[in-house]
Formats: sequence, C-alpha cells, structure tokens
Amino acid sequence: MTPPKNGMIGPPAVEGRSKRIWRRDDGTCTVELIPSLRSHTFDRDELVPATARLRLDFYERAARALHACGIRTVFRQRLGETTYLADYVPAPPFEVIVKNRSVGSTLRKYPGLFPEGHVFRPAVVKFDFRTDPEDQPIGEDYLWAYGVDVEEFRRIARERNDCLRKWLEPLDLWDFCLIIGPNPEGDLIINSEISPDCMRLRDHQGHSLDKDLFRQGASHEHIVSVWSELVGRLPARPRRTARSPFPPEDARTAVLDILEGCGVPHDWHASILRAVELTGRYRFADEDLDDGCAIAAAVHDADNLDAMGAIGIGRAFAYGGLLGEPLWDPATALKDVYQEGETSSVLAHLYEKLVRLEQDMLTEPARRMAADRALQLRRFAAGFRSEWDSGQPAASRVRWDPRTRYLSVAEPRDDADEPLVRVSFRGRAWLTFDEQGQPAAVHLPDAPDLLATDVRIALSQERPHHHIEGTADIELHLRKNHPVALQLHLWSR
Repeated sequence: MTPPKNGMIGPPAVEGRSKRIWRRDDGTCTVELIPSLRSHTFDRDELVPATARLRLDFYERAARALHACGIRTVFRQRLGETTYLADYVPAPPFEVIVKNRSVGSTLRKYPGLFPEGHVFRPAVVKFDFRTDPEDQPIGEDYLWAYGVDVEEFRRIARERNDCLRKWLEPLDLWDFCLIIGPNPEGDLIINSEISPDCMRLRDHQGHSLDKDLFRQGASHEHIVSVWSELVGRLPARPRRTARSPFPPEDARTAVLDILEGCGVPHDWHASILRAVELTGRYRFADEDLDDGCAIAAAVHDADNLDAMGAIGIGRAFAYGGLLGEPLWDPATALKDVYQEGETSSVLAHLYEKLVRLEQDMLTEPARRMAADRALQLRRFAAGFRSEWDSGQPAASRVRWDPRTRYLSVAEPRDDADEPLVRVSFRGRAWLTFDEQGQPAAVHLPDAPDLLATDVRIALSQERPHHHIEGTADIELHLRKNHPVALQLHLWSR
C-alpha cells in the first residue's frame, strides 16, 4: 500500500503548541502548523484561525529568500494549506535571538539601559534556554561547555539577518528568533519556522506587523487582516544576491512551483527532482553518480554541456569577474580533487572542473558533444597561455607545465610573412624528456592527412631520458604545410 503523500500516518512523533511533526524513513518529516498564538508575558494563549496558513505562506517565501542567498533551511516543499515537507534536524535546547533594535525582553530585563527602538550596529545576538513557562537567557560560557561554537552561531545568525533584512525592505526587521541545528552531515542549518509569529516587523510608520498585535490585544480578525496584507506584500520570487552557487538540492521548492504551474503530472515529479539533484555532482569530485534514471542522466549531461565550449568559457569569466577572481595565477597549485567554491583564478577553474566534465557524461550523445567542446576549452586555454607567456620576461620558445600537462612551442619570427594555417585535432602524442625533465621531442602519429605524414619535432639536442604518451588536444601552426609551432594538452594516458 502506498503511504499518503503528506506522510501523516499515525500519531505525530512530536507535538507542541505550534506544530506537529511526523518522521519519515528517508530523513525528512512532515510538519503541520497549529493556528495558535501565545504570549507568556501578556498571559494570552489562543487559537487564531487562518494564522497557521499565513505563517506558512510567510515561511515558504522566507525560505526561498534565504536559499537565494545560498543559505539552507530545513524547508523542502509545501504539501498543503498548513503542512510542509522538511529535513528532520533535531532541535537543540536553546534558540538564537537577533536584535536590530531594543524591544521586548531588552526593555523588560534591562530597564533604562536602552530607549525603545535603539538601533544596534552590529545586531545583538543572544541565546535563550528553551523552557516552560518562559525561555530564559543563558550565559555563553554554558553554551561553550555544552559544546556549542558560540562564535559560529553568532556569525550564522548575523548572516541570516542580513539576508532577511534586505529581502524585507522597506519593512524594518526589529528582531527575530532562530533555532539552528546540525544536519546528519554536520552542517548548521535553520531548523525553525520564520514568520510573524517569531519576529518583530514594522512598517515605515512604525506599525506592528507581527505577533505584537496579539500581545497588544488585537482581535483575531485584525491580526488575520494585517498578516494577509503582509504576505501579499512579500516578493514571491526573490532576486538572487549571493555570490555563492545555488545548490541543486535547494531548488526543490522553485522546481515544484514550476511543475505545478505548468501542470506536469505528479508521477513525473520524483524523476525531475532527481534530475535536478544530480546536477552539480561529479565523479572527479569523489561523488557518486546514479545514471539509472534516463531523465536524470540527460539533465545532468545537458547541464554540464552548458558549462563547456564557447558559452561555457564566457560564463566562467563572467562569474569569475563577479567573484573578483584573477584571470590566471601560474604560481598557485591546482586542486587535485575538485571542490565547489572560489578558485585561484578563472583559468584554474577551467582546468580543475570544465575540462574534466567530458569524463562525467552519462549518455553517449553527450559524450560525443563533450569531446568537441573539451577541444574548444583546451584550445582556448592554449591560446590564452600563449598570449600570457609572450608577455612574460625572458619567454622561452618551449614551455612545459606538468600540472596541466600543457606544452607550447612558440612560433619562430623569421618567417612571419608567410601565411599561417592553424589545424586543431585530437590524437595520440608522444613527449620525450631529457634528464632535467624538459621536453626534448614531440611525436604526433595521428596528424591530419594534409600533412601526408606524422609529425616529429625536435625541441633540444639533449639526450632523451624518458617519455610519456597519451591522448592530446593539439593545435599545430603550419607555414608552407610545415609545422612551425604547436600547443597541446595531454589529458589521458
């Protein structure tokens, strides 16, 4: 028997005043919000119809806004009016409160220290121990003793604060609380709802748009009216402002919105979501690739092909410019195992990731297309490095870079008046080296037919010591059908 889509089978594993949680076997959970509002300070605890739906309306958009900043939450997708699917992350016994202004507990617990509305720069971050009937401030030394990296939690809280404040402009976020916990991989992510129930939010006239309405005695109808108007003002599609890549797993909500909006049958959703998740995974980054799903394999390959060839080069330099990365830094070592994040230079990214994508294709048509685009990438890299090296002092005619297995033999200047023909191809290459590890000769047995014979180029008079061979992407420069220069990347043995 297939379980219900919402996963709400039997009694909930956790039930509190504001939500119920059902655990799932795949590490996720179904969460149902309860339309309750509570204030210990003002001694008010009531069920307010429609507020659960409005809280989830707000939370769904807030999760998207944080994802657009490259920040993960447990939220995955909405399942119903008051239910959603989330990653299951156990909550720690404390919460994190971020205060941009003095309000609430700051005024009650420290009377006269700050006037109401005093602006904190930077935002104050404090911690409360979660206990009934009212959460209590907890000293940071206790948290350190408990094993909490207080400074990391503070950094995370302020980063989330910056993202939410920018998203909510021109509204003013006075304070909010978060619960942050480690997922199974040890990453700290937001495990709590983000809504008017757990923040103070004011409009430009200073009017409350949050649970302060409930604390101040507003009617149920007024609270629902203000919150409905608030949700209507929120941007449904936040503009991405972060410079970090958008993780595929965090795109689930946006993808599901598109699928629902386009009327794609629900039976297809799982395969399409799997396809999205498979993008951004690479064997050369020591990750597993599951090619059992044809749709996922095709999307994975299409995504990688977009990063190769001429357009891929343009994308790499555009994004590298956004990050402020240098064009090339020959002195910096390349990564043996690819890792997401900023690289030492844009050309290093080409070597560390883009040219490796050819070996990660899962379908035969993509492998054929990737071979041509990888040739374009290496041809561009060769041209770039040829120009770069020509501007360096004491440039040598022969350059060999063992890191990238790149060989350049510069063109002589004495016959530059003759027409130059450039021939690019992929084929076998034999490189002979002397005792000092410098190239002594090149043999290209798969040269194009127009040369009528294979190509052999002597690079020095030193005695041969050893050689390496493999497949190379090659560009030959010909004058009068005679090789005068070459550039090649040897990429397999």
